[in-house]
Amino acid sequence: MSDTTYRIRLAGTGVPLEIVTLVDGVEVSRNIHSSIGRKLQGILDLAGGLTTIDGTDTATKELKYAQYTTTTVEAALEYDIVSTGLGAITALIVSIVEPGSTGTPDCLIAIDGTNFEFILQGKGDHTILRLDDIAGNNIKFKSSGATELAVIDILVMYETNFLRDVASRNLMASADEFLRVGSA
Repeated sequence: MSDTTYRIRLAGTGVPLEIVTLVDGVEVSRNIHSSIGRKLQGILDLAGGLTTIDGTDTATKELKYAQYTTTTVEAALEYDIVSTGLGAITALIVSIVEPGSTGTPDCLIAIDGTNFEFILQGKGDHTILRLDDIAGNNIKFKSSGATELAVIDILVMYETNFLRDVASRNLMASADEFLRVGSA
């Protein structure tokens, strides 16, 4: 019997920088911020669950990818961007791939269907959000203006509760490793 599971590997690094202009007034030195002294980083595999059993698709809603060009009118992830069948979302990754118009691209993201609280700006900007069973039609995207349109990559996933509990236990077990790796 052949079973297939799908996962998303989440990885992130935040490095607080201190940029010092050298004596010549031209050259600069980039260092990890002196009063913080560390970078933060982590990696975690999210398990989407069993999606095929002996080649039979059992749950295609658990992992979806879409590329979309934003507009100034909000578009819901489910129905407007990905047709249907998303279920509740537990992980959302969005990245600006390239400008969709002449200005600096941006992408405003709402996860409650109303308030655009997350902002991406410029090619390469991205976000990784862990969500608590958010409906796909509540996740919305738009740009702030006609010259700020963006081509975005979207990856969404639903973790089953069992697998989320396992992932949480694995995350707790790896917290010490995370802190050791995160030291500068």
